[in-house]
Formats: sequence, structure tokens, C-alpha cells
Amino acid sequence: MAIWHPKLRILKSIRTPANLIQSDRSVHPYPLRVPPVGQATLIKLAPPLEANMPRSTQFPRPVFDETGVYTINEAGTYEVISPSVQRYHELVFSIRDLHSAHEMMEQCCRNDLDDLHPLLEQGLWVGAVIQYSKPFKANHARRTFDAGNLVRTQATESMRDFHHYLITLRDKMFAHDDALGECKQVAIGLPYKRPRHPFEIGIEPTNPRVISLGGDIARDAEPHFRAMLQLFEQQRNQIREETIGELFRTNLNEVTLVGPARKTALEVGRDDVAARWPRKDGQSAKQSGSKNSR
Repeated sequence: MAIWHPKLRILKSIRTPANLIQSDRSVHPYPLRVPPVGQATLIKLAPPLEANMPRSTQFPRPVFDETGVYTINEAGTYEVISPSVQRYHELVFSIRDLHSAHEMMEQCCRNDLDDLHPLLEQGLWVGAVIQYSKPFKANHARRTFDAGNLVRTQATESMRDFHHYLITLRDKMFAHDDALGECKQVAIGLPYKRPRHPFEIGIEPTNPRVISLGGDIARDAEPHFRAMLQLFEQQRNQIREETIGELFRTNLNEVTLVGPARKTALEVGRDDVAARWPRKDGQSAKQSGSKNSR
């Protein structure tokens, strides 16, 4: 008898007694046709039952259908709807922000920074504080991971104090203006005699303004940036293990497949941004009829 082995792709001719093949019926899930003794035939083992069943190609769909059949036909990366995976991704996005902020703060510690370019130190300080604050402010694209709660529950008291300091710098000085780092005194210049000409009245502000917090504060802040990044990294490792374990134990029942993952164009040009967030007055630059828009 000749037996076809699907993995080895060989045809092996053997002489097998009929009663031996017949006895295999009791243990083999697929019945074998018994040929007469000495007659050659081809026996192809049937694939597993699940592989024979049709799989859905429609999206959206679950990973396992209602009968328990795995619906993935091809290994790959899939876009999904999953609260736990969404939460983990948002944690990773926060870590990206903190990592970028820490790198900028490290550069603020350099003694030669102010000599490289007069605006470089200011730009790094503003960027570091803004990036650091990003996970903790309102984010319409991040709705499941609460970065602030992680700080409140797991950061040390000194970390929470420095965290409050940085968020205040962001809110009151860098992103908005609440008279932090800049004098708001209103003053005018007048001559010692009655002004005889408008030019003798000076109204230009001469108020001092902080443009950089300097290397000393940067060296004081850098360990906090590093410690906060480490705290979030530790949380990442924990949540990743918990999420994968729970998905495996529950047969990914919370996951809805949306479709194969696709490369998304990161459009940040003027027209692309205006298409997503139009002007609130309802008039675009092209509709305004200005000379610059023609």
C-alpha cells in the first residue's frame, strides 16, 4: 500500500495487512478506506476539522466566532477595537512624550547651551515642559489611560511636588500667560516738563521676561524627568503582561477585528489640518477672497 505524507511530500509503498488499517478506525478521527491486501492506493490524511470549516472574511468580526472557530486566516497585524489594548497604547504614547521631554531636559543641563544659539535654550525649555505635560492634560485622542492617576497613586511625595511645579509652569507661563515669569506692570515714560510733542510720551513696555529657567534649575529637574519616565516604563511592563494574559485567558473575547492594519498618512499640512478642524467662523482661507488666498 502507498501512503501519502502531506508534510514530507513522499509516496511510500508498504504492504499493510487489512486488519491493521481496520483497527486504526477506532482511534483515527477520519475513516480510512481499506484496500485489498497488496493493492497500492493513496491515503491522504484529512486536515483538522476546524481548517475545513469556512472562515469569515467580513469586518468587523470577533477573533473567535459564535461556534468557537478561530477566524484569522492569515497571520498579520489587525486594527481592532479593544479597551484593554487601547489603554496600553495610550500608556505607550505617554511614555513617548516623557522620553522626548527627558531628552530635551538633558540638553538644558549643558553649560555651553546658551553659547550655541540665543534661542536654543529657550526652545528646549519650552519644548521639555510642554511635552512633559502632554499626558496629563486634556487629550481627545487618549480617553482610557489616566496618567494623572498613576502619578497620584504611585509617585513619591517629592515627585508629586515637582510634577505640580512643572504643570504650573506649563499652564501659567509657557502655554498661557498668568503673569508667571514676566512682569505685567503697566507704566509709561513722561518728561520732567509738560510734553510738547506726542513722541515725548513713552508707552512701550520695558518689563523683564524669563525666556529660560537656566542650567541650575535644569539640573535640578532632570532627575525628576528621569524618575517619572522610569515610573511609566514600569507600569508599561506590568500592564503589557496583564493585558496579554487576560486576552489569552478569555480567547480575546473583548477584541473586535476592524480590518488589516494599514499605514496611516500623518497629514499635518495646512489644508489637511483645516479639513479636520475648520475655522470656527465657518469660512476657509480660500473662501475669504483675500489676495493671499488667490
